Amino acid sequence: MATNQKLTNVIKGRVIASVGQTDEELTIQFQDGSIIHIKLAEPTSSVMVRDAQNKMEYAD
Repeated sequence: MATNQKLTNVIKGRVIASVGQTDEELTIQFQDGSIIHIKLAEPTSSVMVRDAQNKMEYAD
């Protein structure tokens, strides 16, 4: 799967405080209190978040 460059630029360098997911949406809350809602392509979509060292931080 190709990297989503638009999403990468939004979250790059930010610290994730929590992540939640419903069938249709992924919600990421950052340490600064801001929140991003990402509509999933379909209920079985998966999401992976990696840090600057390419270490997996979250996968679902």
